[in-house]
Amino acid sequence: KNIVIFTGIFTNHPRLVKMVRYISAAFPDRTVWLQVKSNYVDLERSKEFVEACMLDRPNIKYTTASLFEMFRRAGYAFSDPSTAVIEALQFGLVSFMLDISDIHEVCPYRNFPDLCISVPEDAVKRIQDIEAGTWKYRRERYGDLIDLSGKVFFDVIREDLGLLAKEPSMP
Repeated sequence: KNIVIFTGIFTNHPRLVKMVRYISAAFPDRTVWLQVKSNYVDLERSKEFVEACMLDRPNIKYTTASLFEMFRRAGYAFSDPSTAVIEALQFGLVSFMLDISDIHEVCPYRNFPDLCISVPEDAVKRIQDIEAGTWKYRRERYGDLIDLSGKVFFDVIREDLGLLAKEPSMP
C-alpha cells in the first residue's frame, strides 16, 4: 500500500510540494517514496523541493533507487508528465499523472481523464475509494497506452528476435 511519487520537470512547482505533503499526511502509516528523475536530482531547485516535501513528514522517504526497484516497493504511483506514468501502469501499479501545471498545454495522458489528478484531495480520495471498493481502477481503459496481453515485454522483444521467452505471462 506504499506510494511512490516520481518527479522531475515540476520540482519547482509549489503545487507539487503541496500534493506530496497532503498525500503523506493522509496516509501517515505508509511510506511515501519520493524520487527525483536523475537529470534533475542535482539541481538546487530539486534539493529544495525534497527538503520542503520532507519537512516534519517522517513517512516521506527520498530515494535514488531505480524506477523498476520502486515498482516493487509501492502499490500506488504518481508522476508529473513522464513515461513513468505508463511504466508504473504496465508493471501493475495503480498509476496517476499529476496534472498540476497551468503552462503544460499538451499531454496525451489527458485523453484518459481518470488517469489525471489535479488536486491533492482527489489523489487521496482515489486511493481511499479504491481500498473501500467504491471506485475501480480500470486498467483496461489504458489499452492504447500499454500492452494488456499479460506478456512480459522483455519476452515480447525476445520472441521478436526469434528467442525463447524466459518468463511466464502475467495474469
